Amino acid sequence: MEKKLTFLLLLMVLALVGCGTSLGKAVSSGDRSTVIALLDQGADVNETGRSNFTPLHWAAYYGKDEMAKLLLDRGAKPNVQAGKYGTPLTMAAQYGFTEVVRLLLEKGADPNMADYYGKTPLQLAEARGYSEIIKLLNPNYVSPQLAEDPKEKRKDKPVAVVAKPVRKDSLPPRITITSPQVKRGIRITAKEESLTVKGYAEDESGV
Repeated sequence: MEKKLTFLLLLMVLALVGCGTSLGKAVSSGDRSTVIALLDQGADVNETGRSNFTPLHWAAYYGKDEMAKLLLDRGAKPNVQAGKYGTPLTMAAQYGFTEVVRLLLEKGADPNMADYYGKTPLQLAEARGYSEIIKLLNPNYVSPQLAEDPKEKRKDKPVAVVAKPVRKDSLPPRITITSPQVKRGIRITAKEESLTVKGYAEDESGV
């Protein structure tokens, strides 16, 4: 018990120079047991510290999905703005923490809330190429690169050459020729306005 109190006092001291609150510090370090102990002792799950971060902001900032789930289950508000830093969802999307984004969305985080600079979580995720997060934020999202004019896209593609059908009246006149050839010969059998060419090997009879 004495060790526990000493540890909590240490967290409070660290909070003055670190995350701003003892709960925020415990969340940042991923200390689940201490987070639970602080909450059970009445710590405010939505308290703000340095930079107006709530504990949930710290969980999102460090990608602590277990901490985020614990805080959300204890009533943490997902849409609190931390000044120019935005919401927890803004942070998770910007730094590529997919599971935290998923948890926040499930608990009602607003994907359309912009940060101080007017950037939404979707725009921040797109800027860094986090495809899975982009799909979570907008399942119907189409990248601008894929939304280009189809006519422009086709300019860079090879064009298939298709042979045109030959008109009958453009063919040379058909002839009639019958002549046995020696060795490996060619027998040409023709009728009026028809031509058939057959290649064959001369048989033993010489025909």
